[in-house]
Amino acid sequence: MQIKTNNDGRKATIFLEGKLTVQTAPDLSSALEELGEGVDNLVIDLAKTEYIASAGLRVLVTADKMMSGRKGSLRLVHPNDDVVEIFEMAGLSDVFKIER
Repeated sequence: MQIKTNNDGRKATIFLEGKLTVQTAPDLSSALEELGEGVDNLVIDLAKTEYIASAGLRVLVTADKMMSGRKGSLRLVHPNDDVVEIFEMAGLSDVFKIER
């Protein structure tokens, strides 16, 4: 998995490429920790994400809680149909703001 981050201090976008699995979820956790406490608007671009395992879903839930705690927002953008299906099967499609 490749992770790229654009951060302007208040808004950050994380671009994920590949598979978010138990092996790569800690990398996303680290990227989230590096954002800084000033970020309250987070976008995670899933355009090049092929698959998300349960460990990856847990990190995304943590990111959502982090943004909520900051009175901010998390948006997941550009997921493919397979990734959307994973959110639906996990019962998380109504929890996240998903923009296709």
